[in-house]
Amino acid sequence: MSSGYFRNDEETRAHFVDGWFRTRDLGIIPGPGKLNVIGRADDMLNIGGRKVAPYPLEERIRALEGVADAVLLSAPDEQGIEDLHVFVEPRENVTQEQIQPLLVPLLNRHTTTYAAYFLKQLPRTGTGKVATKRSAAIP
Repeated sequence: MSSGYFRNDEETRAHFVDGWFRTRDLGIIPGPGKLNVIGRADDMLNIGGRKVAPYPLEERIRALEGVADAVLLSAPDEQGIEDLHVFVEPRENVTQEQIQPLLVPLLNRHTTTYAAYFLKQLPRTGTGKVATKRSAAIP
């Protein structure tokens, strides 16, 4: 297949070990013959010392009535401890007040302190994906 990244020795050293490509994908095996991919190791959020895989939680938030899209980020507080920040894109004619109570039971499983932001439209890349870095400084 490939022995490395084209003209990028640093990425090759980081991702190829003893001839094997390390994807850094994370998954769980819920039973024989089954694998659920839950995200990438480099996308894990560290919320108050607890590791949280953002993708499964984002999927649950997107499944809430009135939610068009969602993304989770972490950002350090004044003491340098990572806090959870939830960005939600509501569907048309849906208010923050309608969605906020639905978030509480999902997020309280991981943390009791978080900040939720409701944006008319999340920033997107040219391919339509939400443009974000998993660990970001929130203004």
